[in-house]
Amino acid sequence: CSATGDPRPIISWKRQGAALPVGRSVRRNNALIIRNLKEEDAGNYICVATSSGVFQTEAISYVEVIKPRGK
Repeated sequence: CSATGDPRPIISWKRQGAALPVGRSVRRNNALIIRNLKEEDAGNYICVATSSGVFQTEAISYVEVIKPRGK
């Protein structure tokens, strides 16, 4: 997720209808990384860019988790 502006926006992440995976999600360089992805991690993840109360914008990404065949 990226955003530009003046003042420089702060990027945060949230999940629609649920919490981010506890202990398995980290933010690195404005990207959300989920380790050991599980079926229950599927859903909408929202990147929020906020710039000192001047503006706030969101972008939604849908994550789908597909089990490998035979598992």
